[in-house]
Amino acid sequence: MTDGNTHSVDKRAAAALNLLQRWAADIVTARELPEARWTLDDNARLHGLADGDEDTAIWADYLGIDLTRTGTSALAGHRDYTPDGPHGPVIPVILTST
Repeated sequence: MTDGNTHSVDKRAAAALNLLQRWAADIVTARELPEARWTLDDNARLHGLADGDEDTAIWADYLGIDLTRTGTSALAGHRDYTPDGPHGPVIPVILTST
């Protein structure tokens, strides 16, 4: 199954899980990142939810995501990742504060 991206949702989901594993390894070896809850939706998009503005800003800095204030006063932003290189699947990453 595909959804407008040239790669199947299954391939993008696998790449998204690999991306999470890379972040986890980075956190263990070099970074002090706050807790965030990550989910993978049916279209292989990663959704991150961090507690409060400060934790969300730390994650945004690490991930290279620009944040904006939403109508509900939450911080939110997104970025498309290609963890397998420019010809690999595109993984949309959405970060939001609580």
